[in-house]
Amino acid sequence: MRKRIVAAVVAALMLISCVPFLSGCKAGIKYTLNEDNASYTVKVTGFAGALGGEVVIPAVYGEGDSAFPVTAIANQGFASTNISKITIPKSVKSVGISAFMYCANLREVVFEDGR
Repeated sequence: MRKRIVAAVVAALMLISCVPFLSGCKAGIKYTLNEDNASYTVKVTGFAGALGGEVVIPAVYGEGDSAFPVTAIANQGFASTNISKITIPKSVKSVGISAFMYCANLREVVFEDGR
């Protein structure tokens, strides 16, 4: 009986640690330098569901000698986020597979040059 109680407590603690608002999970936007060393790919990191509202991808990311255009959105780059609007600059030339999969709140996609 004691083993069952311990197992139940451990299972409950594991479940609670997986709940984002209790564990403090956050989402961030990561820019990865591409193999050409002259452009970036963007994607969400961390708990994607924590990212919501409007997102504007910059045309250029970085500073000084590390400032390069953002040319791609990664595969599943914004998947499962709660974003409602995204603005994509004309520097973005490719959008990865399933980049906006499961984005139930996404209502508007704006392309910088009006496409």
